[in-house]
Amino acid sequence: MDDADQETFDLIVVGSGAAGFSAAVTGAKAGLDVALLEKTEHFGGTTAYSGGFMWVPNNSLAAKAGLRDSVEDARTYIRHLAGDHFDPERVEAYLTQAPQMLDLFLEAGLCVNPEPYAGDFHSEVPGARRGRAVSPAPVHASILGQRLSELREPLPETTFLGIRIGSGPDMQHFMNVTRSWKSASPREGKRSKSAAARTCAGTASSFAAASVQRPSPESDTRPEKPLSAG
Repeated sequence: MDDADQETFDLIVVGSGAAGFSAAVTGAKAGLDVALLEKTEHFGGTTAYSGGFMWVPNNSLAAKAGLRDSVEDARTYIRHLAGDHFDPERVEAYLTQAPQMLDLFLEAGLCVNPEPYAGDFHSEVPGARRGRAVSPAPVHASILGQRLSELREPLPETTFLGIRIGSGPDMQHFMNVTRSWKSASPREGKRSKSAAARTCAGTASSFAAASVQRPSPESDTRPEKPLSAG
């Protein structure tokens, strides 16, 4: 490769799931020139297959809802579940950084729903609390423009007629398909995505300052021209 064909970035992130996009957005907000690399034809990673929920103890949304939580309670909860695998250093890093991470992405424009009535899975364990779960809020998939077709689709095993089970607006349109032209419209159907995909879509919309690259068909190492994620 000639020097003229090379591009230089401050930060190169490999993988376009939630972790990859999070790292890329953080770098872009810090003023870095960022490239996000994805080896497949679709972005979203395994996040696009999941429910898209985040578990963030002591988060600001729960506090605004008047829910009681603390780092000490969250640490107690994790210690009881982790047992001999409890890693104090990693736990402290997570409990300190996770709420800051959520606030950073709320500031960047990520749309989420607080879940004040959703308790921890093991509510019988000391330190368990409500409000630690945060779910992706519905956003119109058109925010991705032409990149919508490149967002990874959910697994067929988790869908019914292409609709994610319990997927909120998607299921509402399905139930009203014979009573609402909007719900029956193919155009509307194409714009509906799973909850986890909305997480990727919302994060991607915050990523306009960075680049997305993928390997060229001719080479596994040389990327094509950067693609805008927003």
